[in-house]
Amino acid sequence: MDELLEKYVITLGLLILSRLGMFIPLPGIDYESFYSINRYNSALQNVITFSGHGLTFVGLFALGIVPHINASIFIQLVANLIPFLQNLQKEEGECGRRKLAQITRHLALVLAIIQSFGLSLWLKTYAIKPGSAFILGTCLSLSAGFMLNLWISEQITEKGIGDGPSLLIFVGIVSHVPRLLQHEVIPYVKNTNILKNITLGFLFLTMMAGVAIIHEGTNKILLISSKQLTKNKINTSANHIPFKVNHAGVTPIVLASTSLNLITSLCRSTNNRFMWLLTNFMPLVTFQKIISIVVYFLLVVGFSYSHGLLIVKPDEISKNLQKMETSIQGVRPGKDTTFFLRTKLQNFILLGSILLACIACMPLIIEITLETTMFRTFGPASLLISTGIILQTREQIRALLHSKNYSELMN
Repeated sequence: MDELLEKYVITLGLLILSRLGMFIPLPGIDYESFYSINRYNSALQNVITFSGHGLTFVGLFALGIVPHINASIFIQLVANLIPFLQNLQKEEGECGRRKLAQITRHLALVLAIIQSFGLSLWLKTYAIKPGSAFILGTCLSLSAGFMLNLWISEQITEKGIGDGPSLLIFVGIVSHVPRLLQHEVIPYVKNTNILKNITLGFLFLTMMAGVAIIHEGTNKILLISSKQLTKNKINTSANHIPFKVNHAGVTPIVLASTSLNLITSLCRSTNNRFMWLLTNFMPLVTFQKIISIVVYFLLVVGFSYSHGLLIVKPDEISKNLQKMETSIQGVRPGKDTTFFLRTKLQNFILLGSILLACIACMPLIIEITLETTMFRTFGPASLLISTGIILQTREQIRALLHSKNYSELMN
């Protein structure tokens, strides 16, 4: 069998196996009661997206790969603060990356057990026979399902096409589209006027364009080396430092959504006199949604900007440029380069954070102006993930095709 075709078959088979695991029911749960109560629970939407919509059905793979994603984000952030992890990441090469992956895997298992226990306590409300036996059984089942799903994702990465965890999330997002079209999009289009439909289409295209800009947008800082100076070849487009518009991916959106839900819960659970006075001056629903947009916008900007400053380090970039005998055009090496990079990148990261926040707020704006909630489950986070995975998988397929053509040419 052709190598590329074999990779296609392995990937497809493992994705089907993972999707089947989503529908293997957990014992002892009243699914009708669970689905009817949590169908429109907005607090679950981001978790559902990252779990591959496993929490929509509460199957064996309900956790999806959420614990692995959380562990990876935690390790990525902490690696810059702990010398041991930083050494594994930068100095020990492939061996260090394998050790770091093993640490991430162990942390993911711990998080899976914790999340399984929390989910078991929550599902206890919908249990046919609630008790300690139900909690223990559900916790073990969900943890085992997560490890099996993680193994499937790793096999896709090693033997198939694309990044395994990303593809599992993508398949979960795509599987939700037919249901969204049937229950949300088609009824809305039929029951509303042409102007609202045109406005909806325009806003959706605007959101798609913003997602494309965030994924593909880069800022190139031109470089000049000592060799180029001797050869009088200064303007070389290949020599530059590319900085992406969005360094954090969808992490700021997830953190902002979680924080907003927490703030909303706290406001509802406390009797705040100031909040009561404000709500008397305008309709309650409109006021809450406007406040939610403003707070959500600021949270996304804050998380994205902080993440960008934490990941991008101008001091290290400046030192590496000096080691390679390379400098930025028109800027002296050393402190001037560090200051230039810090100022340039801070402004660029802030611009990218504002753009990401504008796109993240689009579903809330659509909900207020057009009175539809169709983008709650298929919003910017889903679009960002889907677009990134499609581009990443396309590049890997293109590389495999080039490798195959080169091998045939050499033979």
